[in-house]
Amino acid sequence: PEHIAIDPSGDVLSVDLTEALGGVSYAHLTTRGGHKVVVEERGDDRSDEGQRVGLRVEPHRVMVFDTGSGARLR
Repeated sequence: PEHIAIDPSGDVLSVDLTEALGGVSYAHLTTRGGHKVVVEERGDDRSDEGQRVGLRVEPHRVMVFDTGSGARLR
Protein backbone atom coordinates (compact mmCIF):
# COMPACT_ATOMS: atom_id res chain seq x y z
CA PRO A 1 0.00 0.00 0.00
CA GLU A 2 2.95 2.40 0.34
CA HIS A 3 3.13 2.91 -3.46
CA ILE A 4 -0.51 3.90 -3.82
CA ALA A 5 -1.53 7.47 -2.99
CA ILE A 6 -4.96 8.93 -2.36
CA ASP A 7 -6.10 11.48 -4.92
CA PRO A 8 -8.52 13.83 -3.12
CA SER A 9 -9.87 15.10 -6.47
CA GLY A 10 -11.17 11.64 -7.40
CA ASP A 11 -14.56 10.19 -6.54
CA VAL A 12 -14.47 6.42 -7.17
CA LEU A 13 -13.80 5.25 -3.59
CA SER A 14 -15.42 6.00 -0.27
CA VAL A 15 -13.31 6.46 2.86
CA ASP A 16 -14.76 4.18 5.54
CA LEU A 17 -12.14 4.79 8.21
CA THR A 18 -8.78 6.49 8.64
CA GLU A 19 -6.68 4.65 11.20
CA ALA A 20 -4.08 7.09 12.60
CA LEU A 21 -1.01 5.34 14.03
CA GLY A 22 1.39 8.20 14.71
CA GLY A 23 3.58 8.92 11.69
CA VAL A 24 1.48 6.77 9.38
CA SER A 25 -2.24 6.25 8.83
CA TYR A 26 -4.19 3.61 6.96
CA ALA A 27 -7.22 4.67 4.96
CA HIS A 28 -9.81 1.91 4.61
CA LEU A 29 -11.65 2.46 1.34
CA THR A 30 -14.55 0.84 -0.51
CA THR A 31 -15.02 0.82 -4.29
CA ARG A 32 -18.42 1.36 -5.89
CA GLY A 33 -18.48 -2.41 -6.46
CA GLY A 34 -17.99 -3.12 -2.75
CA HIS A 35 -14.32 -4.15 -2.88
CA LYS A 36 -12.13 -3.12 0.07
CA VAL A 37 -8.79 -1.32 -0.37
CA VAL A 38 -6.34 -0.18 2.30
CA VAL A 39 -3.90 2.63 1.51
CA GLU A 40 -1.03 3.90 3.62
CA GLU A 41 -1.01 7.67 4.18
CA ARG A 42 2.00 9.69 5.34
CA GLY A 43 2.52 13.39 5.93
CA ASP A 44 0.12 15.94 7.33
CA ASP A 45 -2.82 15.41 4.96
CA ARG A 46 -5.17 12.59 5.88
CA SER A 47 -8.43 11.44 4.33
CA ASP A 48 -11.68 11.90 6.22
CA GLU A 49 -14.42 9.37 6.87
CA GLY A 50 -17.14 9.70 4.22
CA GLN A 51 -14.86 11.49 1.75
CA ARG A 52 -14.92 10.37 -1.90
CA VAL A 53 -11.40 9.91 -3.34
CA GLY A 54 -9.43 8.37 -6.17
CA LEU A 55 -6.05 6.66 -6.26
CA ARG A 56 -2.73 7.48 -7.91
CA VAL A 57 -0.06 4.92 -8.73
CA GLU A 58 3.37 5.69 -10.17
CA PRO A 59 3.54 3.77 -13.48
CA HIS A 60 7.02 2.34 -12.78
CA ARG A 61 5.66 0.75 -9.56
CA VAL A 62 2.86 -1.18 -11.29
CA MET A 63 3.19 -4.96 -11.60
CA VAL A 64 0.99 -6.65 -14.20
CA PHE A 65 0.09 -10.34 -14.03
CA ASP A 66 -1.48 -12.76 -16.49
CA THR A 67 -4.86 -13.83 -15.10
CA GLY A 68 -4.59 -17.33 -16.59
CA SER A 69 -1.12 -18.37 -15.54
CA GLY A 70 -0.40 -15.89 -12.77
CA ALA A 71 2.94 -15.09 -14.42
CA ARG A 72 4.29 -11.59 -13.97
CA LEU A 73 4.24 -9.70 -17.28
CA ARG A 74 5.94 -6.54 -16.03
